[in-house]
Formats: sequence, C-alpha cells, structure tokens
Amino acid sequence: MRFAPREGDLVIVTPPAQLSDVIVDTLLAELTAHLSRGEPYVLLFNLSSAGVPNAIQRRKLAEHMATHDVSVRRVVRGLAIVAPSPLIRGMVTAMFWIVAPPIPYQMCGTLAEARTWAQGIMPNTHLVPGRPSA
Repeated sequence: MRFAPREGDLVIVTPPAQLSDVIVDTLLAELTAHLSRGEPYVLLFNLSSAGVPNAIQRRKLAEHMATHDVSVRRVVRGLAIVAPSPLIRGMVTAMFWIVAPPIPYQMCGTLAEARTWAQGIMPNTHLVPGRPSA
C-alpha cells in the first residue's frame, strides 16, 4: 500500500487510522524516495483520519525531518497539514517545536483548503522557511 502518492506537483500523504511502526517506516521510505528524485513538489499531509503516532513514531518523524533537512530545503516548496482535530494540531505543533520545518508551512482545517494553499505555493518559493505562512 502506498501512503504518499504524487499528483502533479503535490505529494499527498494520508496515514491510516491505525499507525504501526511498519507503516511509519514505509511512509518515511516513500518520502525519502520522493526527495531522492529531486523534482520539486509541495507536501500535503492529510491527518483527517490518521491515528496519533506514539512517542517512538513521533521521534522517527522528527529525526527524518532533521536528517533530510538539506534535501527538503532543495526539493520541497511547502508543507500543508490538514489537521481538523485540536489534538492533532497540538501534536504537530509540539513536533515543530522540536524540529521546525525548513520550508513554509500551513495548518489547514480541510483538504480543499490545503490543496488550494499547496497549489498556490509552487511559484512562491520566497516565503520564510520554518514559519507558518499568512
């Protein structure tokens, strides 16, 4: 099963409701493969029905961001996060305190809002990395 397919300039990550270590490792491998291709894209994380990662999984996600910082800066133009739940938004915010994304990002309440933001970000690479965009 693929968790991070590419649709044009978007890579859309949709984690399942039940997160296992194998699923998180598979997802991170897919993201690494997208980075290794070197083709610019906007990353959209749809957390609408995602399970809450445990502490080990959150650490793996944070380590992935830190390890691939240079590639992310070079290839990923922005990060849209669909997080309709206050619990999920809080978890993402806490992760970003540990390792801030080195690219512009936006928390969104709906998938449509995230797609609109992501589609508009490709030509706007001048936004400030590591800060939510306005």
